[in-house]
Amino acid sequence: MTLLFLLLLLLDAILLFSTPRSLILLRRILPDKFSNGDQNKVQIFITNNHFFDIHAEIIDEIPVQFQIRNFSVKLHLKPHQEEQINYTLTPKERGEYLFGITNVYVSSPIGLWCRRVKCGQDTPVLVYPSFLQMRKYEFLAISNQLVEAGVKRIRRAGSFSEFDQIKDYVAGDNYRTINWNATARRSKLMINQYQEE
Repeated sequence: MTLLFLLLLLLDAILLFSTPRSLILLRRILPDKFSNGDQNKVQIFITNNHFFDIHAEIIDEIPVQFQIRNFSVKLHLKPHQEEQINYTLTPKERGEYLFGITNVYVSSPIGLWCRRVKCGQDTPVLVYPSFLQMRKYEFLAISNQLVEAGVKRIRRAGSFSEFDQIKDYVAGDNYRTINWNATARRSKLMINQYQEE
């Protein structure tokens, strides 16, 4: 029994460690820039070029700003099979984010040994203010649907602005905008209301 176990251990080691690391192909695809506050898609493609099935655990080194310490994906890959992994990240602040390497832990169907394969390199990604939301509203503005989306012009009281209407004075209104002619006609305080130009 011990001899059989030792033979299996030796066979598993030969299968895993006698083959070049390049038989595991992995590439990570990142956007040129991330949009702050939005979901940004990250893709990982992994290919098994061994002549036997493998079990792989992929651990991607995500930037420290996301505070994700347990990202792990387990896959079973047949010979010459490619798999795609998709996940999203939502940054909360602007700046430069650094993605590290991607670690792949490979084991054969015997499963007595595990081999670590490092793939890729450190990749910086810049995070900009939410350009995805800007694009969305640009499209709505072009198609004239801003009102349907709930975006409307807000009137604000202000000075040195365009005259809007005369209305009754309420506590808290600016007394410098009192319309004395309208006040004399109505026998109560009336003010001029302005809107932003």
